[in-house]
Amino acid sequence: MGQLDPDWDFSSHMRANDALGESTVVDVGLQHSAIGVSRVKCGRQRTGRTEAYDPHEAYLVVLRLSAYRVEHLWVDGKPVTHNALAPGTLSIYDLDRLWFAEMREPFDCLQFHVSQNAIDQLADETGMKGRQRLYCPPDQSGIDEVMHRLGRVLVPALARRQAASRLFIEHLTLAFHAHLLSRYRLEGSPVALRAKGLAPWQERRVTDFLRENLEFDVSVEALARECGLSRSYFMKAFKQTTGVSPHQWVLAQRMDRAKNLLQSGSMSISDVAVASGFSDQSHLTRTFGRMEGTTPAAWRRNL
Repeated sequence: MGQLDPDWDFSSHMRANDALGESTVVDVGLQHSAIGVSRVKCGRQRTGRTEAYDPHEAYLVVLRLSAYRVEHLWVDGKPVTHNALAPGTLSIYDLDRLWFAEMREPFDCLQFHVSQNAIDQLADETGMKGRQRLYCPPDQSGIDEVMHRLGRVLVPALARRQAASRLFIEHLTLAFHAHLLSRYRLEGSPVALRAKGLAPWQERRVTDFLRENLEFDVSVEALARECGLSRSYFMKAFKQTTGVSPHQWVLAQRMDRAKNLLQSGSMSISDVAVASGFSDQSHLTRTFGRMEGTTPAAWRRNL
């Protein structure tokens, strides 16, 4: 999805000038993501006007996690109307223009900085003709259940961003971009590319590659390159062939390796975690609990 724009952090713009006290919590950034994402949360009243930024070809996509009202909103110095903002409401701000908001209520939201280049690249990969622009101005904002679900998945990933796997984050990134293009595209017509599944040699090659690199944080781009496919086509073809996403497939393989190592009884649980591709023992324990309903230590004792 390209390199991350070093100027992606727009949480400093969307939080208000005097909202930087102890009641403001900002979780910034996800490793391996070609979008900038921040969680901005403030429990204070009357936090003032948002800060200025340099206009450029990108979008700020704001997903509300709580219900709150923007007191006043301006674009290029002119007041604009906006809808009531319930949890799950999504708005898109074209950063070619200069937006300001005045916040009077506590707020909690996710902000995604999406470059036009990233949109162009995915549009090209998926066969869309012409330049694609995103459009969902504040007066047309509405609840987006798909983005709300993605947002709820992202919140814990932001809190533990060092432990989030590359495949998981890139899967979410592609899903995010694809949804924006599908629902909020202003112009241009899509040419659907239907993934037919991986050829047997492609499936064998990519699964062998993944097994050989379970302890590493491989990228979707590297997997797609093994098959000679674009990232978006590869993701669809892999799931059609295996029934799961690459991230889910890798997680299952890591769990199998962890169980085999636990059965040997000669390694500590922390060493098992690292040897199986988990970031640390707590990451293995969380995954084990979610998938097996118990801890690695309890599972080993019950052998």
